[in-house]
This record gives sequence, structure tokens and C-alpha cells, in this order.
Amino acid sequence: MVKFCEQMNLDEPKLIFSDRDLRKMVNDNREFKDAKQSTLGLSWHSRDTKLKYNYVYLNLNSTDYVAQLIETLAHELVHIKYPNLKHSDNFYNKVNSIMIGERFE
Repeated sequence: MVKFCEQMNLDEPKLIFSDRDLRKMVNDNREFKDAKQSTLGLSWHSRDTKLKYNYVYLNLNSTDYVAQLIETLAHELVHIKYPNLKHSDNFYNKVNSIMIGERFE
């Protein structure tokens, strides 16, 4: 994560792995259950949560593949760096750029 954040000129977010911490970030049990069953990762931008830090949740139980978790981390960091950028070719190009080591502001 440090490398990706340096490439993106982004402060490191707080990482969430535990159910207890995830429960603090979601609104209700349904959202928690959805996150645990069908999500590889989630992110929360400090401007939306009014918290001091950005947060990234990685669902370690969702995959056995480290590469998929690394790509999910890059994906969530793009959401934090560009909070208004929706899933699009431009969004995925940024994820791919991070994965191959490009630097950008």
C-alpha cells in the first residue's frame, strides 16, 4: 500500500480487516452482510464520513489470490484519490497504471 500511495501522491488510508471495524463503518446489518458476502473491498473518503482519515476495507475471506487483493487495494485507492470518478475506462486505466508502477498526481 505504501508504494501505491507514493505513486499516487496520496496519504495512506487506514486499513480495515476485522468484522468489528467494518461494523463501525457500515450503516446496518444488511450492508455489513453484503460487504462480507459479495465485496472484495470498500473505501470511505474522509470528506464523506467526516472522519480524520480515509479508510479501505479488504475482505480477506473473499479470495485466495493475493494478486486479486492487490488489485482491489489499487481499485479502492483510486476511489479515494478521485472520489467523483465513476467506474469507467478512465477509472480502470488509473487502476492499471498503479498496478504497473506509473506515478501520477
